[in-house]
Amino acid sequence: MEKRIKRRVLLLVIALAFVLAIPAAASSETKNVGITYRAIKLVVDGKEITPADASGTPVEPFIYEGTTYLPVRAAAGALGLSVDWVEDTSTVVLNSGGQVKTGSGAPAATKADKSIRIIYRDIKITIDGKEITPADASGTPVEPF
Repeated sequence: MEKRIKRRVLLLVIALAFVLAIPAAASSETKNVGITYRAIKLVVDGKEITPADASGTPVEPFIYEGTTYLPVRAAAGALGLSVDWVEDTSTVVLNSGGQVKTGSGAPAATKADKSIRIIYRDIKITIDGKEITPADASGTPVEPF
């Protein structure tokens, strides 16, 4: 009888360990996806610009499942917004009036379809103090990565 109780407790502890490990594994899912580069031009207030990262290196928008993506820092820079990353809460913070430099001109070459590795995180985006849910042109929420 006592062996039976110990065995049940042991099975319960093992099952609990697996159940508690599932959310941790799901929060950092990694998968490969197919994307398309198409020499997409970025025009802000009638002026064509080359989006760039924080160090000024040009970055290219890409298309994934019919939606065009551009890194947040490059989009914010094109709009004159500052960008901050809060590691503790996985939050992107955009503020108006920031000083982010961007390049000029459009990408010169077209790249063929590529495959990239994306790591999903629980990311929050805050613009001028208000948390937003990213969405595509049709209003469907999209996952920032």
